[in-house]
Amino acid sequence: MANSYLEKQCPHGNCLNHNPEWQKVEERLVPLKSYFWERHFCCGKRMNKYLKVKILQCKKCGRIENTALDEIVVCSCCGYHYILHYDDY
Repeated sequence: MANSYLEKQCPHGNCLNHNPEWQKVEERLVPLKSYFWERHFCCGKRMNKYLKVKILQCKKCGRIENTALDEIVVCSCCGYHYILHYDDY
């Protein structure tokens, strides 16, 4: 399959001789293993911790970059949740 991008990436996966022009591809929640949060409960069930990640792609070369946005704690029973913003640390 041919590469349809006009620009290229360097061997290290960075944009080569151009500034990236980012487009948002998707946002997803990635589960985090944390013993601290496994000891916190809501509704008798443990709280799960997730990392909200934004996936960006360069329009010029196809390079993909993941950007962490927030950590989210969610009850596995009722769905109650709250956000731990990185600015709060």
